[in-house]
Amino acid sequence: MAQGKTAGEIIDYIGVFRDLQRALAIYGSGSGGGVESGDLPVSPKEEQAAELREMLDDLAFYASGYSVDLKAGLGVTGFDWVAWLSGAAEALLVSDDVRRGFLQRADAAARQWKAVKPHEAATEAQPEMTVVVRLAQKTRSIIGSPDISGVLGSVEQLLEESVGTEPFLIDREAIQRVDLTQIDFEALSGLFAAGKRNTAAQQLRAALEKQIDLMARMNPTRTDYAAKLQEVIDRYNAGSLNIDSLFEELTHNRCPTSRNATYGRS
Repeated sequence: MAQGKTAGEIIDYIGVFRDLQRALAIYGSGSGGGVESGDLPVSPKEEQAAELREMLDDLAFYASGYSVDLKAGLGVTGFDWVAWLSGAAEALLVSDDVRRGFLQRADAAARQWKAVKPHEAATEAQPEMTVVVRLAQKTRSIIGSPDISGVLGSVEQLLEESVGTEPFLIDREAIQRVDLTQIDFEALSGLFAAGKRNTAAQQLRAALEKQIDLMARMNPTRTDYAAKLQEVIDRYNAGSLNIDSLFEELTHNRCPTSRNATYGRS
């Protein structure tokens, strides 16, 4: 299997699959025995398609638990699409566990979707996958790690190249960006006050983590700031802090990386 690939497709014109079965029966087991027919590392497209459907249903159920209706994003375009993405990402940023749970499921569905192509099930699932991929990328971009490569990046390209589809268009001028090297506390406070509290807190967290990394590169003794920031995040994830308290600690002098802290070499 080529590096970076998790699945392949066997097109059997001259008995390739039969020969593969014979080879695996002889050499496939690490202990010297053969591989039983039921244990072959291949499966019919129909089975893979059924697994994809289960993954997408599970993903939709998971998201609905946090007030995100993935089907509500189908067919939405323009500024309505930007607004839907922002609202859905805001809901999924309620905690690290929720965010990771969604992204792990999204990545798994993306890998499965690629494996299922070119089966008709992949075509049928394409609108849902577009919503999933865009929302995963939006969620990652808020915390400072946009997915521009890897499985989601390649899936996005496949989605855009598919015949007969109309990809969702995002007005990039309408996307709020945060310069992680210069923290604009006023802008983030305005975003927080406007109701995007999870988004503002996560953007601030990402900016602080970026600053801590720069500080540690200049002065290794500053690495304790990372531990102190993580302690604040851990208390939030454990439920000891609500989102208001988290944002307060990140923006005031109780957090050593805030605007009231003193940086530089020592």
